[in-house]
Amino acid sequence: MLEEDEEMMSATVYITPPGDGTVSDGDSGEEDEGTFQNLHHQQLLAEAEAVSQHPDGKVVVGDVEESLTAPDTESDSEPEDQPQQVLPTEEGDAPRQILAARYVRNRVRHQQLAARNWRQQDLPRNSLPAQQPWPHITSPAFLNQEHSPVELFEFFFDEEVIAYLVDQTNLYASRDMGDHNFTTNNQDMKTFLAILLLSGYSALPRRRMYWEKSCDVRNEAVSSAMSRKRFEDHFRYLHLNDNACINRSDKLAKIRNFLVMINERCLVYFPVSRNLSIDESMIPYYGHHSSKQFIRGKPIRFGFKLWCLADPLGYIVQFEPYVGAAERYGSLGLGGSVVMDLIAELPEHPFHLTFDNFFTSFPLLTELAAKDIGATGTIRQNRLQQCPLQDAAAFGKRPRGSTDYCLDTTNNILVVQWNDNSIVRMASNCDSAFPLGQTRRWSRQQGKHVLIDQPDINRQYNATMGGVDRADQNINKYRISMRTKKWWWPFFAHTVEMALQNAWLLYRKYNASEPLDLLAFRRKIVQEYLQVGTLPCLPRDHPAISQFSLVSNKTRLDQKGHFSGDSAVQKRCAQCRRNTKKICLKCGIGLHLHCFNLYHGVS
Repeated sequence: MLEEDEEMMSATVYITPPGDGTVSDGDSGEEDEGTFQNLHHQQLLAEAEAVSQHPDGKVVVGDVEESLTAPDTESDSEPEDQPQQVLPTEEGDAPRQILAARYVRNRVRHQQLAARNWRQQDLPRNSLPAQQPWPHITSPAFLNQEHSPVELFEFFFDEEVIAYLVDQTNLYASRDMGDHNFTTNNQDMKTFLAILLLSGYSALPRRRMYWEKSCDVRNEAVSSAMSRKRFEDHFRYLHLNDNACINRSDKLAKIRNFLVMINERCLVYFPVSRNLSIDESMIPYYGHHSSKQFIRGKPIRFGFKLWCLADPLGYIVQFEPYVGAAERYGSLGLGGSVVMDLIAELPEHPFHLTFDNFFTSFPLLTELAAKDIGATGTIRQNRLQQCPLQDAAAFGKRPRGSTDYCLDTTNNILVVQWNDNSIVRMASNCDSAFPLGQTRRWSRQQGKHVLIDQPDINRQYNATMGGVDRADQNINKYRISMRTKKWWWPFFAHTVEMALQNAWLLYRKYNASEPLDLLAFRRKIVQEYLQVGTLPCLPRDHPAISQFSLVSNKTRLDQKGHFSGDSAVQKRCAQCRRNTKKICLKCGIGLHLHCFNLYHGVS
């Protein structure tokens, strides 16, 4: 655009350097490419400004000068002696029109910045209801008595949720897949869930190995509870929404109703606590989907992203999947919109939220303060809005543990800069910098751990942040190992794991008589579900199912009314597994004459 401007007298293009001096400015491509592809990632994300001098004045395009010379009020008036900044455009000149629209958008955003009056003072205590003592909240009635692990798990996967899965699965099998012989019920669905949960702590390379006859892999509890074919049918036909009623504009329409149901139950059984944290969580997925994310440096780099609201112990209160940048967000941006969406259904209590620098911004802290909700988070340097903190280069040379702080007295927002291993910047509408505490750090010079000063806001943040990470740790410990090619399967498996770990946290908090760790809690649920489903209505001639499971031990060993008879067709002997035409008339199973007494326990 500058090269084609014939009236331009001179021009200057300025790109801000990276905020972190340790970031390399090395190019990502060869210098002779001559395109934007050889710019470093930090340069592509940096603010830039182009200034061109014309006979009728100066034209500025970009953010840098505006952010450095923001007025103290929302007024956008210019001094009379300064030439008016005009971006010349001509019809058909697309680049200039695009830059003109960007120039106007930046000016509008600049006008929306709130006026801030910075002073070097601490945030006064008890200025928000969120700083007041937490009111006494009576525990919900359902938690005043002890519950078994199965009862707690069924808080989230109750009969309504199970019935919904059964209805959608039956509908999908008969209408969409044309299998009119398959039907499932609530008990079969619970048995199916139990086998999935068992695969988390007793994993096999192939799921069919659970039903093999080999003693090294066969799982008698699984094979006696449900046949392999029936389990495969459940795996094939499991469905979470009616395909005839799907909202095509929603990328996650196939699972939206199911996620809403689990979200509602997580909130209903939430043991209300004051401190909550918001963070992102990753669901592993390696297939193709437009909502799949890649986050470098995360333990799970590929998968779907969930925004989660959790208490310090890891109880997931609310969660929302991220479907991509195609969504439109309001004035608070993506991070602020996520926070407001996650807390929208919370009861009206003076909660205290903590989150990282992706979410933290001054408009969000102001909005939360208006709702009597305290919030603290790390904040990025480019969101400080001219906060007069000491320059990062000079502050980094100060002694370890040094603190710098400023207060926006107009909106009661405190910004604290602390020199730890690196410079940490915090912003809060309720926590203060003082009194200073102390924390342990390793000193290379002295070769030992030393105590350094730590602002109170950082101590509060470290004590309350990390609930989502703790939930991820619990979920990843015994994650369901069975997978399928359906893109929504990771969401379903993750939701089952999330419900189980929420139930376990409730058990730990309100059931002190019999302490159970996460594995023991999980096994209790699996064992009870599999025991209830030990005698299903299965085909009698299925070769992979042990015929011992078709007759209860009480009937088999009662030694009453068992007589040998002839069968019209060959059957498999329940004792030696060979073909025979002899059967037990009472049990209805194949038995050789020489196997008859042995099977019925007669010596």
